[in-house]
Amino acid sequence: MSKERVRMSELGNLASEGYVSVVDAPPLGMVTLRCRDDAALAAALEGVGLTRPAPRGRSVTERGEVLWMSPDELLLLLPPEELARTIERLGEALDGVPALLVDVSDARVVFRLIGAGAGEVLAKISPALPLLQGEVRRSRIGQIAAAFWQSGDAEMTVICFRSVAGYARDLLCYAARRGSQIEPV
Repeated sequence: MSKERVRMSELGNLASEGYVSVVDAPPLGMVTLRCRDDAALAAALEGVGLTRPAPRGRSVTERGEVLWMSPDELLLLLPPEELARTIERLGEALDGVPALLVDVSDARVVFRLIGAGAGEVLAKISPALPLLQGEVRRSRIGQIAAAFWQSGDAEMTVICFRSVAGYARDLLCYAARRGSQIEPV
């Protein structure tokens, strides 16, 4: 049995390096934004340097990322230092428009799967793969709700509730352990 190299991550959680590395992402500002007025929403996002993604997609700008979660829900991923100001500016732009802006940064945790087999690791624990390029999936990993997408050539990003972060980390690390690669038949 091969030994896994285990280290402490930036957030103090164990991270492992199997055939795919599972690491905690740096802290992110996260905002749930719900709005059914497409024109007002697009204008508000543009005003803070973000763009609305296509259904089931993501858009990335210099200011942050926007993930499509449902027809009237987006998840904004922002630098933590920009969070309060962005929420304030979006609130001003959507004043008078039925909308919901909620800081969910403390309620979520983000993991990165890094390595050529990152998609395979998720395929072992989620019914929702394969992903199309640029697609965001809102599904489950194991027994918990999660969202995930391909964030690089050999990288996947997973977001889940912080309350189940230990389970998610253990599940991802177990699926990524050395020797567990799926062999072609």
